[in-house]
Amino acid sequence: MRKFIITSPSFTGSAEIVFNTAGVLSVIDISQTNMTGYLVDQFKHVVPAQVDLLESAFKKSKATIVEADYEVNFEMFWEKYNKKINKKRCLPIWDKLSKPKKLAALMGIVKYDRFLAYKGNREKLDPENYLRNEAWENEWR
Repeated sequence: MRKFIITSPSFTGSAEIVFNTAGVLSVIDISQTNMTGYLVDQFKHVVPAQVDLLESAFKKSKATIVEADYEVNFEMFWEKYNKKINKKRCLPIWDKLSKPKKLAALMGIVKYDRFLAYKGNREKLDPENYLRNEAWENEWR
């Protein structure tokens, strides 16, 4: 994942744009800005779908783009996984994961949840088992 912070004289605060590991736009967060209405529409129109087009998309504007470290923390995982059980046992497992594995674990939740919705009769793994068994590596079909 790559995260970019954008500031501009056109608005106060900073906007965040996140691209997934494939370089495809996944998040536009303008909640820390004063953008409204027309400016929001213009901003969303300028943000490209691919990370490699980001610099050229803002070339004619007075915006400043800075790439930031994208940190995946346990709380992000805990909220997205949304099965609140055995948190104390999950934390040490999470802490032992490398940064790429933490990101993969977080991103894998979407596929796993989609699989569970499709199957309908399967119970979601406890988060401890999801982490311990690196279940995001499974091919959920």
